[in-house]
Amino acid sequence: MDNKTTTDSGSVRMVPVSSTDMDRLQDVSIHIPSFLKVGPERVIMGSFFTDWYSKYENFPVYQDDTWVVSYPKSGTTWTQELVWCLINDPKSPEANLELMKRFPFFEFESLRSPDLNTTGMRKDDPLPPGNTWQISHNLSAPRTIKSHLPKELLPQQIWQVKPK
Repeated sequence: MDNKTTTDSGSVRMVPVSSTDMDRLQDVSIHIPSFLKVGPERVIMGSFFTDWYSKYENFPVYQDDTWVVSYPKSGTTWTQELVWCLINDPKSPEANLELMKRFPFFEFESLRSPDLNTTGMRKDDPLPPGNTWQISHNLSAPRTIKSHLPKELLPQQIWQVKPK
């Protein structure tokens, strides 16, 4: 690929996928116009990732945070519920909130279009663009956050602060 098609965001390289790969990805994609190979492991991410990466990289991390970082479809939801109940009172009113409100999906905003049609969604629904990001920022301590990002793409502070 030539330099015109490569984006560098800090120390992370983002390269558009080939047209062959793009055709295959479009078959399984929901509303993502293009894809990038991101970071040293060349993880496939939607093109919206470029708009969010600097926010992800600089996200404040606290020592009492608990992060569940896993591969997709590897029991993450079950693990989130279990971890949340170990940290919090499972009989508290918060236990009845949607999981995305108690344990937000860190990179969710970069996985879909900012132009997502939100007609009919509640104002506090985690799905409209920007809501999951706000939920992550507004969680009270101890925060619980989920991610499927590889370690190189997680917030830089994770390695200094060392949350759970």
